[in-house]
Amino acid sequence: MRKSQKKTQPLDYMSQQGEIKPSMRSVLVDWIVELGMELRVKNETLFLTINYLDRYLSQTQVTKEQFQLIGASTFLIACKYEEYRAPNPYQIQVLAGNYFTVKQLFEVESHILKVLGFNLTTPTTKFFLTRYLRAVSRDGTVCALAHFYGELSLMDYDLMNQYPSIVAAACVYLALKTVNRPWTSTLTYYTRVFVDDPYFQQTVKILWELHRSNNNLFTIKQKYAQLIHLIPPLQVLTFN
Repeated sequence: MRKSQKKTQPLDYMSQQGEIKPSMRSVLVDWIVELGMELRVKNETLFLTINYLDRYLSQTQVTKEQFQLIGASTFLIACKYEEYRAPNPYQIQVLAGNYFTVKQLFEVESHILKVLGFNLTTPTTKFFLTRYLRAVSRDGTVCALAHFYGELSLMDYDLMNQYPSIVAAACVYLALKTVNRPWTSTLTYYTRVFVDDPYFQQTVKILWELHRSNNNLFTIKQKYAQLIHLIPPLQVLTFN
């Protein structure tokens, strides 16, 4: 799966987008998370949605006016792929404030599928998290924190440039550090990550800063509010 993630890795597209900025992407991802909570979709559906969104934006220049519609369309595609029963498109239209019609939703969905070459199978951060956490002796707190960091990673454009396997390893590492547990040789074996790698450390730092941020945009923090209240972020991040 590590090899296959390279085939569906989005490109660094922001410099090619005339109207879209990283902050706008964060707002859209936040809305998609809220949409997912409202419609009670799987967490994996959210990760697939953002992968489809970023891959589409890697190949297609869009306007600000199209942005929410594109996000909604990638969400619908991910739901049809992952969910047992996809939400009614009219629900998505209503939750988007009737900003677009269902007809427009289907038209954009069709175009996105063509741009993606109908290649919807991709290993996500959530996929790798599930594998790595099997090596953490079923610690519920660590697992919950790692999944929180995984969803939080969706918000950051810079993390999009990292492979999901690396982001997932960073989520597990930071979760362990947050509850003062060590990174083990078993995790090194399964993740193939060394904690002294500067690229890996940079990924961990971005996640840590997202957790510490006071940005009230993050619906994900509301979703995990009880966990965050019980376990605050590290005040100092060290690698050892």
